[in-house]
Amino acid sequence: MITLKELLTLGPLAVLIFSGIAYYFGGKGWAIGVAVLLIIGMIGNLIEILKNKFQQSETNSDSIISTSYYSDDDIDYEEDEVEETKPRNKYIDKIQFEYRTASGNKQTYTVLVYKGLRGDLEGWCIERDGIRTFLPERIVNKEVTKLDTGEVLTLKDWRASFRNSKVS
Repeated sequence: MITLKELLTLGPLAVLIFSGIAYYFGGKGWAIGVAVLLIIGMIGNLIEILKNKFQQSETNSDSIISTSYYSDDDIDYEEDEVEETKPRNKYIDKIQFEYRTASGNKQTYTVLVYKGLRGDLEGWCIERDGIRTFLPERIVNKEVTKLDTGEVLTLKDWRASFRNSKVS
């Protein structure tokens, strides 16, 4: 038999339910009452376990810092899906420039530019054999060389040379 002290440790709701069942069955429903309490206890334990697991997984995911952002690559991000959709022969200009990589090293890149007249430069990088995005602030001295003419221009002047064309 369950003592009153043990019953009180289950909580006021359990006492109320247990008392109601016992009253309903005229004192003969102890077995049913105990079964109901066990089921309620198991459900409560299950809820508590799930709650702890959920909180634990939230804590773990918050404490893990993704290092995918910190690469020694020449870009901060790349879009692999775009690579197949942009053919190498549809570029607006072919330029070369010195670029400071994420690790601070200088490297020379030859790029078939797809877009970059505003914001980041995006194009096919000959050296890396793929689509790359270049941040303008990492272009050394903000200078690019137009490979079709050999002309050295500031990034600003290079972009300005397209203002009157249909390229955007």
